[in-house]
Amino acid sequence: MQQRFDVYESDKKHIMHLLGERYKDNKAKFKSLFYRPSETPESVIARGGPKSMHVSEFVDMVTYWYSLKGKSISEKNKASRSNLIGAHALGRTSLANRRKELAAELGKEPTRLELYINSRTRKSKDNSLVDDYAISKKGKQIFLYIAGRYG
Repeated sequence: MQQRFDVYESDKKHIMHLLGERYKDNKAKFKSLFYRPSETPESVIARGGPKSMHVSEFVDMVTYWYSLKGKSISEKNKASRSNLIGAHALGRTSLANRRKELAAELGKEPTRLELYINSRTRKSKDNSLVDDYAISKKGKQIFLYIAGRYG
């Protein structure tokens, strides 16, 4: 990296972190585009991979997807994701960063309830909550908030 670009040593860690994220995102995108459980690794490789990836890297990636280790890790991750409750709609934005943004918007430090509702609300035209858990939690939180404030 330093042979090709002028990079300050202090920025190197941040840049490597960003490159790692991009690499992970691309691997996930390529798996969704090219991996088919019903196919063999050979047929996937024969179809060809993305133009932006070297052939040997694509072969290594496909081989890993179809390996026992790759399949077991994938299944474990699917199971872990299915156990998540109360998903938020912030994407890669952390709750700490969203709290700062919300404080700037509101002109005051947001309450836990305001942050919860804001982080679980889709930013689309309907402004709906992310899932049933968030809806039930929202109702419960509002009740507890009102009861604590006025009770």
